[in-house]
Amino acid sequence: MDKITVSYWIEQRVGHYFRHLDGANTTNVYDMIIKEVDAGILKAVLKHTQGNQSLAASILGISRVTLKKKMQSCEIDCFEETS
Repeated sequence: MDKITVSYWIEQRVGHYFRHLDGANTTNVYDMIIKEVDAGILKAVLKHTQGNQSLAASILGISRVTLKKKMQSCEIDCFEETS
């Protein structure tokens, strides 16, 4: 079986989102999706590192300061995400 890429998975999920709007208008979809993707990535990596923010930042290829800012922006408390 071919590997499914992240971009393919996102395309499928965004398509699902639009199919289930039931005619409702939506705006700012890009910002909404980017924030959700950021939060998901951060949560997964923090869980993987058992809350070790220095290791998480290294895995993500960002500074620890940037990680902290992203966590604050996504309202992620490290302790709640690692349990």
